[in-house]
Amino acid sequence: MFWLSLTVGFLFMGLGRAVKLTVSPQSVNIILNREKVVICKVQGSEAESFQWYNPDGVPIEEPGDGHFTVTSTEYSSKLQIRDAQQTDSGEYRCEAEVDSGNVEQAAVVITVIAPVSVSNVDPVRNFDEGTDGVLSCTVTGIPEPTLTWTRESQDVLQTAPGHYEKLRNGSLVIRNITMSDAGIYQCVGTILERKEKESRNTTVIVNYSPKLLQVSPEEVSTWPGRSVTISCSVHSVPPVTITWIHNGQGLPSISRTVSGRDPSSVSSTLEVKVHEPTDWGEYRCLAENRLGQVNGSTWVRPGDFPSIPQDVHVEPNSTSLRVSMARPLSDGHLTLLGYTVQWRLDTETEWSSTNTSSEGVSLGDLRPSSLYHVRVAAENGKGLGEFAPAVTVSTLSQREPDPPSVSNRSRVEGNSYRIYFGHPDNGSNPILKYNIRYREEAAADWLCVSVNVTDAHVLTDLKWATPYILELEAENQSAASPSQQIHFRTPENPHSPLPVNAAMGEGAPLGTGAITGIILGIFLVLFVVVDAACYYTNRCGILLCIAVHVLGKQGPGSKRLDQEMGVTAIR
Repeated sequence: MFWLSLTVGFLFMGLGRAVKLTVSPQSVNIILNREKVVICKVQGSEAESFQWYNPDGVPIEEPGDGHFTVTSTEYSSKLQIRDAQQTDSGEYRCEAEVDSGNVEQAAVVITVIAPVSVSNVDPVRNFDEGTDGVLSCTVTGIPEPTLTWTRESQDVLQTAPGHYEKLRNGSLVIRNITMSDAGIYQCVGTILERKEKESRNTTVIVNYSPKLLQVSPEEVSTWPGRSVTISCSVHSVPPVTITWIHNGQGLPSISRTVSGRDPSSVSSTLEVKVHEPTDWGEYRCLAENRLGQVNGSTWVRPGDFPSIPQDVHVEPNSTSLRVSMARPLSDGHLTLLGYTVQWRLDTETEWSSTNTSSEGVSLGDLRPSSLYHVRVAAENGKGLGEFAPAVTVSTLSQREPDPPSVSNRSRVEGNSYRIYFGHPDNGSNPILKYNIRYREEAAADWLCVSVNVTDAHVLTDLKWATPYILELEAENQSAASPSQQIHFRTPENPHSPLPVNAAMGEGAPLGTGAITGIILGIFLVLFVVVDAACYYTNRCGILLCIAVHVLGKQGPGSKRLDQEMGVTAIR
């Protein structure tokens, strides 16, 4: 009877527990050619058996076929997929027969994926201008990615759909390729569902025939024995061969330079030195590569003498002439080196000469009041050109200078006086010095000083509060000028003690501070008088307050109170 009850109890306990079958994980992604394991578990009972089914409903028998491996126990079954292929994707079903005889089911969704892969892309492709260029690219992945060709982050099919075409195999065709198509292109594979992207670059190089950039200078002039340098710049891919040709013969260049920033830019330099007439003429730069050639020319011509200078002008002084001129209308196609200036007295036949690189020169050490002839010629590398017509001019006579002027900047500075000199007419003779004499107006003797030509001079150690007379004259080699008279007065000494009458306030005006102090003093006296009157009449005021609280005196009220208290006590 005991064993029967125990058996029934265990039976009811088994019936009371829920049986559950689960597969972990419920969905899984497997990368192509990788392996993955999923586990089917039973809870609440033991399993008599497990059975797996592939997406087509075909049983996967234990232990498996190598591609699928099944391993089971009383409570779980493990399914392992090796070398996963895209055909392995789908829903896999696990069935378990439990002790009760029932069959439980659970499923897992397996998806085989592959990351985006970009291949079959050439790093560099060369195409000749005018041909069709094809860029290959293969993009793989699961699910199948989309393939896009971009340049500078722009979809080329959208920027120029007729010029670019994408083939069914993903290759990009560039129709009638030009120099502007050169650059970097990207083949981009994208799986939008996983926001996955991969790309590879290919560089397109476009080969073209040479393009002439510049032949400089277009024309150059020189003279026998002098070298000139000409250059030729070409742009091309592939690189060019540059040949200089003169009179049908090739010439060696002195240098060939490739631009560091743009290797397709090449320049060649040729030095031409003229020794004989056959060296003049055309020099041709011929640049060629396998796609074509280009040439440009420059001419080397004999230079000419410059024409006469323009606007020759002569400004006379007593012993000098200032000559100025303008550039000639023609420099003879050569660099202008300078000017030759010649002069002579009217009574002489020999010319004196000087050279200058500027358009102005001074001629010195000339005779005053004399007639001179002056002529100017321009010079370049070939030589001296013709002289311009001579200019006849007379030097000025010498005399004393005009009285010197004094600038309004002249001023008194304490017990000093600063004089700023003007610039008077020097009488056709340079001013050598300024003569200054000065004295107090009340004095009879003059103080004298001479200063070299300068802009200013300072008279120092003058008496304070004193009027002065100053006379100024300019002197050149001929004589001194008439004098210019100036009156000025020095100020009071700011550091001397005040006079007695000033200290007593006699004759000296009061300042703002003094007036303010006097007013405040009057108010203070009035205040003291009123407060004292208040104290003696009404026993009030500030004086009473000070006496009581500071000096400890008793106020009138306190004294009367004490007296009253004393009377009361006596009574």
